[in-house]
Amino acid sequence: MSSASEDETDENDSGNGPPTPKKMRLAPGGAKVKKQKHRVQKYRVEWERDPQCSPWLGPDPASNTKARCKWCNVILIADISLIKTHKQTKKHEKNAAAYECSSKVLTKFFKPQASSNARDKNITDAEIKICGFMAAHNIPYAVVNDLIPCMKSALPDSKILEGVCMKRQKATKIVTNVIGASHKEEIANHLKKRKFSILTDDSTDCSSVKTACIVVRFYNEDFGRITSMFWELSSIFPEDDAAAAQEGARGRHLYNLLMKSFEEKDIPFANILGFGCDGASVNIGARNSIASRLKESCPGIIVMRCICHSLHLAASKACEQNIPRSCEDLARNVHNYVQHSAKRVASLAVFQKFLNVAVHKILHPAQTRWLSLLSVVDRMLEQWEPLRLYFIERHMEERTLAAESISLWLRDPFVKLFYHFLSWVLPKVVTMNAYFQSESVVITSLAQKMECAFKELLTTYMTQKYIATTPLSKVNTENKTEFIPLENIYLGVQVLEELKKPEVSIRPDLIGDFRARCRNFLIKLCKGIQERFDFDDPLLNMLPLLHPSKALSKNERSKRQSLVDLWSIVPRAKPENSQALQRLDDEWRCLPLDEIPEDVAKEKEPDIFWHKISQLTDSEGCKKYTELPSFALAVLCTPHANADCERVFSKYNLVKTKSRNRLTVQNIEGAMLASQAVKLNAKCCAAFEPTKAMHSRMTSAILYEGSNKQTADAEDHRTISDLDVIFEEI
Repeated sequence: MSSASEDETDENDSGNGPPTPKKMRLAPGGAKVKKQKHRVQKYRVEWERDPQCSPWLGPDPASNTKARCKWCNVILIADISLIKTHKQTKKHEKNAAAYECSSKVLTKFFKPQASSNARDKNITDAEIKICGFMAAHNIPYAVVNDLIPCMKSALPDSKILEGVCMKRQKATKIVTNVIGASHKEEIANHLKKRKFSILTDDSTDCSSVKTACIVVRFYNEDFGRITSMFWELSSIFPEDDAAAAQEGARGRHLYNLLMKSFEEKDIPFANILGFGCDGASVNIGARNSIASRLKESCPGIIVMRCICHSLHLAASKACEQNIPRSCEDLARNVHNYVQHSAKRVASLAVFQKFLNVAVHKILHPAQTRWLSLLSVVDRMLEQWEPLRLYFIERHMEERTLAAESISLWLRDPFVKLFYHFLSWVLPKVVTMNAYFQSESVVITSLAQKMECAFKELLTTYMTQKYIATTPLSKVNTENKTEFIPLENIYLGVQVLEELKKPEVSIRPDLIGDFRARCRNFLIKLCKGIQERFDFDDPLLNMLPLLHPSKALSKNERSKRQSLVDLWSIVPRAKPENSQALQRLDDEWRCLPLDEIPEDVAKEKEPDIFWHKISQLTDSEGCKKYTELPSFALAVLCTPHANADCERVFSKYNLVKTKSRNRLTVQNIEGAMLASQAVKLNAKCCAAFEPTKAMHSRMTSAILYEGSNKQTADAEDHRTISDLDVIFEEI
């Protein structure tokens, strides 16, 4: 009889008749319940590093699924729970006493040798570094299943690598619960001590999960400047919260998610200085918005609308209403016609080389990319002649409607005229947009930059006298009495050159229509900027005082000797007691009179300048300035754009892809925090060094906190094609 049948029969069975089944447990209802089979485990070397097991535990040379007790000389099943049970038996306790090393004495007094401690630390460092590398480069966690054995095979003499034992689930937990969690604690410690601003935005990913992103902006003394850091990623409609889905993404729900993230880390609301977001009503509406609730819970908070969103919306609205639809259709149709066919790309390259034009691809205008439209316009103008000749040939050979319409548009000089106009006017907006997307502190020059750009646009179609004598907030961009004659409006040098060409000058009626459309574009653009930007904002008009050039200027000090007006606008940044407030004003008045070191006086970055001021000391080694730098750096944390949130979502789309669509929000947040930690503290992954806080979290209780260790919930590798195979099998 086979061994399988022997396992299924009773030991008293004679073997002559049919096998008698073993007794089975009965469920409460009387149904038979089959006993689950024990899962076979392999022996793990890391068990020997446990101080309670290291003196007596070892592997069984005959089987990799068994362990051996050296003191009792018995073979044990490779299961840590059974091994710990054996340690408590009387036989083991007796043998331990014989070796003068009972389990109680072992637990209390046994200390591993220093070399063993150093080796364990190196192994832990290796595991954390490998996981940090994977998070920084968006590598799927399943790669580690083959990576570690491959590295061990390639480097068999590495003792550290020999001790590394890690697979997909452990790698996920190290990224989320060790690197990411410890980095978030570091940020929380900064936020508990300093003023900071909040930036937030929401988006929907590839698996239709809507998430809210939170970024914090604060002065980081470790780096000596103001930084924006990713803080949290929250699911707006969690699977276990039916009420959230019914309520929707409304102001109250988003506000609760926002404040909950800081409450959980015991961060005082008194440290919240500013709030930055886009112009959606749910964010900055007068009622039932995040901003309206923040003003109630945090009186004096500064709410800033993203200037980059505002400029983009103003330019988009102006294009939609005043630029002919054929201009946008031309760019889209050319891209769709050429770039989806390798043969057509090669055919176009022949014309590009013939005309000595760079062989570049045709770009596609994207709705969600702020700076894409200008790139599309410039590329079309660069490739205009090769495209014109190419589509003339395509039309003659194919006789298709698509090739014919594109060919007609490319031969129309007025379509090209609109492209030249856009190539001149869009950089006025794009340059400002790119400037304000900078991670540096540029809010001190925000008002000045906007005023200069706004005046430049106004002078193209309005009289300079009216612009010079009227406050920008009071300028009526549609005041026809202040318009200059239509034929005198300025539309750029290239447009003026094109208007002189014979094929254009013979159509004065179309020239008049072209000029009128361009003027309407400028009117709409200026009106959109004026509606979205407050030129009389008292904070933006006073922030230039904190720029190094004005902070050290004696002439500026004669105009404004006190900072009372500034801290009355930003009350949450000023010191709490009157004595500190007086010291702040005294330090402000004395700053231009002090002998500032040359390297500090020449500093152009406002946050770095004030950091250096905070480090200045007198002859006795005491800091000269304490209140003024703290106040200035707190005010400079005011957000001016929401570009940092957009960068987070760009990173989010690299982490959660179609092949990793089952990643949970918690694991994505951990990966993004871990990536930020690696890149923040080191220029490359090789220079990343795990901290003591990370080492302290490398315990089973913390590593697998809130999850079943046997469940691999980090990532589902079933792609769409895999699911199709499963459905076919069903």
